[in-house]
Amino acid sequence: MKRLQIIIISVLFFVNTILLTSCNRSNKETNTSKNENVEKVSVRENSKSKTKNNTIIWTALIISMLANAAFAMTLSVRVDEKSKKRYSELDGKLDDLKWNMPQNVKTRIEPYKLSEADINLIVDRVLECKRLDEKESQTVKYNTDQYQQQQPQPQPATVIIKKLFASAVDANMCFMEVSEQPKDKTIYTLLLEDDYNAKFELYEDAKELVIGCEDYINGACNKLGNGNTIEGCDSGFAQKTGDGFWKVIKKANVKFV
Repeated sequence: MKRLQIIIISVLFFVNTILLTSCNRSNKETNTSKNENVEKVSVRENSKSKTKNNTIIWTALIISMLANAAFAMTLSVRVDEKSKKRYSELDGKLDDLKWNMPQNVKTRIEPYKLSEADINLIVDRVLECKRLDEKESQTVKYNTDQYQQQQPQPQPATVIIKKLFASAVDANMCFMEVSEQPKDKTIYTLLLEDDYNAKFELYEDAKELVIGCEDYINGACNKLGNGNTIEGCDSGFAQKTGDGFWKVIKKANVKFV
């Protein structure tokens, strides 16, 4: 608004200046015309006429300037009043808009400040999440340990110190004949881990004999499946007694297909 007032006053003074210039120019032209057309008029009368004309022009100019100044001041006052009134109306509308806007918009205008209760709640949540993470990590570790414990552990490789050959077992589950070389009645192979412990399995060349008569493996083996072909044999275990006999303490498994 101040800039508008300055511009208006400047324009009015510029108009007055133009008016003054125009009047002086008109006065000069009038004097020149009178000098040319009325040669017989005395110098004294021309001088009085010129002074009178200048007085009228200056009086009109001063009145015009005063009127322009009064107009400018009145315009300035009215512009200020309208500006203040408009500002007051806009300020009131802004207040109404703030009160009537949705709650989420108010939150954007006025940032929410965390209270002590909110800070304590956040800290409790963080600690709870941390506790749950630790508990979950412990659970995973426990399950991993349990799984590893349940998995069969690799057995250390046994060292076979000697190989023997044996026939079928008697009623006491002792091998009836044991030798260092295979014979016609050899059914099993004994693999000695030491002087008193051995594992045994079905002798490879005796499979056809066993298929023809399954009684050879009774007492020392468990028969798995039915068929005319032996697919495999899981080893059994035997121990040497004080009498020098090798006795079955765990039967072998023979698979038929």
